[in-house]
Parts: sequence; C-alpha cells; structure tokens
Amino acid sequence: MRSIDMRPAPSFYDSFTAQTGQTLPQCPGFCGRRYRNATPSWTECHACEWGSRARDGSYCDPCRSPLHGYDWMFLGFCAIVPLLINLSYVRVHSPKRISRTHQFLEYLSCGFECILAAIISILLYEPKWSFKLYGCQKAGYKDWYPALYNPVIGFAKTMKCSYEVVYPLFSLPLVYLAILSLIIPICRGLLYVVAFKRKRDAMAVYSAILGLPQWAILHILGAGIIFTSFPFLLLLSSLTSNAMHLSMQGRLTIRQILKLLFTSPIHITILLCNTAFFGFAVLSLTSTEDLRSLYWLLLSPLPMIFYILTIGLSHPSVLTETAA
Repeated sequence: MRSIDMRPAPSFYDSFTAQTGQTLPQCPGFCGRRYRNATPSWTECHACEWGSRARDGSYCDPCRSPLHGYDWMFLGFCAIVPLLINLSYVRVHSPKRISRTHQFLEYLSCGFECILAAIISILLYEPKWSFKLYGCQKAGYKDWYPALYNPVIGFAKTMKCSYEVVYPLFSLPLVYLAILSLIIPICRGLLYVVAFKRKRDAMAVYSAILGLPQWAILHILGAGIIFTSFPFLLLLSSLTSNAMHLSMQGRLTIRQILKLLFTSPIHITILLCNTAFFGFAVLSLTSTEDLRSLYWLLLSPLPMIFYILTIGLSHPSVLTETAA
C-alpha cells in the first residue's frame, strides 16, 4: 500500500482560491484533481489516491476525519464474525473425547489470533504505529460501490474513478482477514505440536482458512449493506439464540432454570455471549461521542430476564388452558 499523499490539504485549496480568485470546475462522479508542485498546476479529473477522496467534486483531499463510534462498531463486527466462525469450526471438529483443557486452549488460541490480527491491521494504517484511525466522510450506498458509478463522457468514454471512497472501512477488514489467514496456521500449529503433541487433526484449521475467503467475498459484494444492517442482524441473532437456548432447557420454575444456567460453565458462556452481542448491537444503534450512551448497555440482560420471568406463562399447556 502506498503512503497517503498529504497534498492538498483543505487549507491549501482555500488559499489557492483566495489568492487566484479561481475555483476548479467540478469533476463528474467520484473523480477529483491533484495539485502538482513541479508544474505547478492541477491535474485533470481522475481517481483519487488511496487514502483520499474528492471534496466538493473538485479536488482530492486526504482523509483526516476521526472515525465515528459507529465506524468502530462496524470494524469490531467484521473482526467478531471470523472469530465466531473459527470457534464453530473448533466445536464441530473436536473429538468427542477431547479434554476440556485442550478445547479451552484452542478456543483461547482463536481469540488470540483474531486480537493479534486486528492489532497489526490497525497499526499498518495511517497514522501508522498508532491505534488511531482516520477516515473519509460517507454520504450513502454509492460511496461503497464507486465502480458502478463511473461517469460516461459522451455516451462513449467511461472515466475510471474507482477507489476506496469509504477509506478505511472497505480495505481494513480485508487486510485483517489476510493477516488472520497467515496467523492461524502458525499459532494453531504451535498449539497442536506443543500442547496436543500432534494427537489432534487439523480439520478446524483447514476449515477456518477456507472459510475466510468466503467472508472476504461477502464483504466485497455487500459491505455497504452490512454496514447499514449489522446492528439489526446482531439483535435478531442474539434474541433468537437466547430464546432457543433457554427453551431447550424444558419447562422449569424460575429457581430451577436459574440454578441450571448459573451452575454450568457452558450455559454461563452462552448466556454471556448472547448478552454481549445484544449489548453490542444496542450500543451500535445508539453510538455517539457522548459517554452517556454507555448507559444503554444496562439493557443487555433484558432478553434473558424477560424470558426467565415469563417462562411459566409461555408453555403451550398454559396457553391452551387460558384459551379454554
């Protein structure tokens, strides 16, 4: 990846128009102009460099806006999905007689791999070696698919103005997946050799490596839709998973279900994950720069509490008796 060209800054274009009294004609589509110091002059309309976008339809401006909370939530969602996929592969391909310690170590390895890949990915972006990220302002779905909106001049010539308009929300998840595909075989290979003494097949690793390109293709094709709908997808999936998990425990009293859920490590883990996903989705929908939005996290355990309190009223026999 090329480093971001720092020219022209917004103040540069303002000073240019103030000194010369000239304004640049607008470029069609997402095209823009760059200033050439060697000439000095402005270039013709073309695609902006990576890490910048056309401002006011006239000149290419480096992306220097801090990411909003919703943008960070989207990047977090893109990091969580591969983690969940890897965890599911570990669970599916685990032998029936595997020890809980070995299974826990492999789960722990999945989390470590994703965290390490996320840290490396963020450090590679501007400003480099920092956990800050700069981005471009977004206007709508068109920004995610600039290749579909290349301007046609005279119904004959197509101007190629395709570049990452939504920098870095499109490329960063792909970089994360590429780094993760390199880290998984290294970390998991060391785990299998050192901890498992080569007594475990690598089907979970193969499945994870083959599954990452599928998620990458889905991101390339539907990133704009995912960006808009991921909080609702998380809400729906967490509520469905929570209802299915609790309903599978059978008809129990409130005391019985509380004892069952909070004395089993597996049940506790599932409930914590569902609660965390629900809170993540709620926080994504209400994310602002105000820290008071964190109060919405208090709603995270609400679905679980509602189900437990109403479990005695939702059994089919109770509904039949009421209807009769």
